Amino acid sequence: PDPAAQTDGTPNLLQDYLEPRRGPRTISEEKLVELELIRLAHEASSPAVRVQSLWTLECLDQLFPEALIPSLKDPHPQVRAAAILLSETRAK
Repeated sequence: PDPAAQTDGTPNLLQDYLEPRRGPRTISEEKLVELELIRLAHEASSPAVRVQSLWTLECLDQLFPEALIPSLKDPHPQVRAAAILLSETRAK
């Protein structure tokens, strides 16, 4: 088995992105990381991972409404609270 693969068999793009390397990231790599973070924000089984993904997207200036709005309806109150806080900071 591939140790870099997630349990569902897909590559762990975020982990690959965080590994040290030479040279700048390509736009394609950055987009893949953004998509992986959005997926984690919506689908991770851990509420803490969903919250961390939202904040990471915010720090990368990639937290757009299509990523944030579904989190406002998350079943976990901490995820909803983070989404509300992030939506308030974006409204300013």
